[in-house]
Amino acid sequence: MRDIQTLSGLAHRNVAETRTQAVSELAYLEHEKDRLKRELEVWASNQKRAESRLQSVKQRIALLQRALEEMEPSAKRHAPSTNQEAEDDSQEAGPPWREVTLEY
Repeated sequence: MRDIQTLSGLAHRNVAETRTQAVSELAYLEHEKDRLKRELEVWASNQKRAESRLQSVKQRIALLQRALEEMEPSAKRHAPSTNQEAEDDSQEAGPPWREVTLEY
């Protein structure tokens, strides 16, 4: 809504005819300038936060890719022929994955 220009707010309109109109427009423009500065500060803050979150996501992706690469040889093991052998192997060998800490 703040971007909609009315006839009185168009940039190409005439200069204010009275001192009261000029002072009023000057006050409006000062207020608009301050608002835009605050908006830029919020935008910059959000951009920094998004960049840091993106960096942490990239680090997490790299960590998970390394973990997947390490799991690759163990995934190529052949499965036992019976269920009993599968239970015995799973108890002896432990889980075929590695523990990875997940930070929020």
